[in-house]
Amino acid sequence: MSTKQIENHLSANANMRKKDILIGNFLGGLAWGFGTVIGATIVAALLIAILRSVNVLPVIGVITNTVLETVEQRQNKD
Repeated sequence: MSTKQIENHLSANANMRKKDILIGNFLGGLAWGFGTVIGATIVAALLIAILRSVNVLPVIGVITNTVLETVEQRQNKD
């Protein structure tokens, strides 16, 4: 970023009300948090799918089955 761009950014924010800045930051934080949760869910689902397909290896298969059974039991309780 050049100095001119930084000055333009600061002058634009100087004219904003605190309420608008707070609302913008709050909504930005919500979007960041939502994106993080969605990303983590996708990564976890892919990891579980990969581990499920590696069921041929005895040690990993036993651990994977234990984790999957625990998850399924907890889902059935709810």
